[in-house]
Amino acid sequence: MLIPNLLDEDYAKAIRNLVDNNSFPWYFYDNIVSGKKNEVSGFIHMLFFNTEVESTGFDFFKPLIKTFVDKAKDYNIIVKSLHRIQINLMVSQDLTNEKKTNNKHVDMNKECPGKFISFIYYIDDSDGDTIVYDDNNNEIERVTPKRNACLFFNSKNLHEGTPPIKSKKRMVINCILSIE
Repeated sequence: MLIPNLLDEDYAKAIRNLVDNNSFPWYFYDNIVSGKKNEVSGFIHMLFFNTEVESTGFDFFKPLIKTFVDKAKDYNIIVKSLHRIQINLMVSQDLTNEKKTNNKHVDMNKECPGKFISFIYYIDDSDGDTIVYDDNNNEIERVTPKRNACLFFNSKNLHEGTPPIKSKKRMVINCILSIE
């Protein structure tokens, strides 16, 4: 499900200005999807994982989480706790079609107890669609990154972010929340 214009304009700009500058600390990953063997590289900045704050910048992103939690109630989703939030940056990559679509993954394994929801907040307009799949590997949703929009889905669904081709970069915030 897509929520357009999730944040007020000033905060959306502040997020972009913070992460899209030379002083923001990005960490390079050969394979941006953890545990997968693919050739889609990129940069990650982990803010929070499990019960640990991983970045001094975490507090700046709390209003993003709160805004999503409040909006989720409109969809009868009650959030219990934060599991992970990270910022992802993919740069334009000249990859074969097979490699572009070789990063399907789940944010939470089916065997993991509990219910989880993932949201992807788009920091900028870009190409590099997010694709969500059902249990039979059929595409159920495809979203082209649109600034200040937020896509949410079951964390146990297969999904992938494809690298940008026309745009220089694709910046998103990926968050996983435990829900009732």
